[in-house]
Amino acid sequence: GDIITSLAKPLQDVPAAICYLASTHPQPEESVEMFAHKGDTCSYRTHHVLLPIIGGLPYVFRAMQCLRRYRDTRETRNLWNFGKYMASLLVVVVSSVWYEHPYIVIVVSVVATVYAGAWDVTLDWGLGGHELFGGNVVHDRAQDLGGGYQSEQMAATKSTQPVVQERHFPRPVYMLCIAIDLLARSTWALTLLPITIVSESLTGRVILVSLISSIEIVRRSMWAVLRIEHEQVANASGFRALLWVPSKLHVLNTATNGSAMLASERRSNSGPLGMRQPLLDA
Repeated sequence: GDIITSLAKPLQDVPAAICYLASTHPQPEESVEMFAHKGDTCSYRTHHVLLPIIGGLPYVFRAMQCLRRYRDTRETRNLWNFGKYMASLLVVVVSSVWYEHPYIVIVVSVVATVYAGAWDVTLDWGLGGHELFGGNVVHDRAQDLGGGYQSEQMAATKSTQPVVQERHFPRPVYMLCIAIDLLARSTWALTLLPITIVSESLTGRVILVSLISSIEIVRRSMWAVLRIEHEQVANASGFRALLWVPSKLHVLNTATNGSAMLASERRSNSGPLGMRQPLLDA
């Protein structure tokens, strides 16, 4: 769901390709002038109606998912997440309707960027004062959402001992990731705007979109790694009944020990010629 929001700009390039392929060849002088000004041969309606719809649909989908998640869990954090996607959707709407007023577009873009960046750091990555400056105390959300799965002993342990889990990366790595995420989100907000607002140069627009798209690939990959790490150590979405996750080595040792015990049992029940001995009735 979150990954599709990074594809807003690539999806907006599809109509431009269709407009070019569907136009007459060789291109008339009017189409060449339009391409030099806008970067494609699409009509005014395509730029101000179709492209905003394509750019906004990923945020609409995620916003609807947040509302459904709130309906299922009744957690207010899903409403805040809904607000985050609506803020990003507002950037698309404002830049399409009031594109002649850059100050309004800038204010909305800054609010959406700060909102999404703060959500990345605090909720998606679970980074706060404890993780960045103090001890890494992780709260297991499944204990709040699981209801009756936990025994009395587990409930007593929960009330007396905090769940402690060490994060997998050094603290300077998290600091660097926070800075990269905020800077990359600031550049990605530009792709939600009509590209003619950003630059009048055709070459500059192409270079800018390529650079920003590359930065977004790096940012989203970094986000995914830290998001999965937080889910593993903290059960952030509350889908697991227990915070503990068995390692592959533990599973391998269990399987090996089980196979060895089974082989030993078979040997004990076999005769000198390898024939299974009948069991004596008690």
